[in-house]
Amino acid sequence: MAGNSVNSPIYGDYPLNESAPWWLLKEMPRRVARAEYEKAISDKGDRISILAKCLERAGFPLSNSDEDVQALSDWFVAVIEPLPDEDLPNGATLSLCQDVSFYLGELMIAKHAELHWEFFVWGKNNISYQSPVIMGFPSEAPRSRGNLGLSRIVYGYACRVLANRRGYAQELEVPPGHPLSGISIEPPPVDRNEFIGILRSVDRRCLPV
Repeated sequence: MAGNSVNSPIYGDYPLNESAPWWLLKEMPRRVARAEYEKAISDKGDRISILAKCLERAGFPLSNSDEDVQALSDWFVAVIEPLPDEDLPNGATLSLCQDVSFYLGELMIAKHAELHWEFFVWGKNNISYQSPVIMGFPSEAPRSRGNLGLSRIVYGYACRVLANRRGYAQELEVPPGHPLSGISIEPPPVDRNEFIGILRSVDRRCLPV
């Protein structure tokens, strides 16, 4: 577990998660990436405890109930912080994303015993390559290597929340010459039920075939 910490009115004294983020693992030599993965998996219990203590200070418990998962989601949307003048998460928020991904993954595994953490090595062009992922979905053929990259998903959600908070209009992605080319729209509202939605999507992937 990392020794450095951030002290802020929002997070309190929050020891940083210094495991390599998912996008760096893809570029590392296999043995280095695997060592990072094994260290992260070894530390996940400690990281979830750190998250739980942080939420205790915020006034609510961390449990496996939908109510507490929703409370975590609402708190996450309210407190995450960007880098200066950017929509990207700062160091404390990146740590929080990593820890939330472990918490959600452990909830999934507790409910669906066939699921497990895996170091994903199938296909260098796969977005999950050399990342910690959830695998073992019974409704999917093993050869499909179906997986869920929670650290990437939670990080992406944080980026969307921060972009929405700044309120910048977004230009529509349409082909050149399209009638809507050059038109900008307001960012869509943030789905505050994101974490519950992730859990429900896993429930569906674990339905018997």
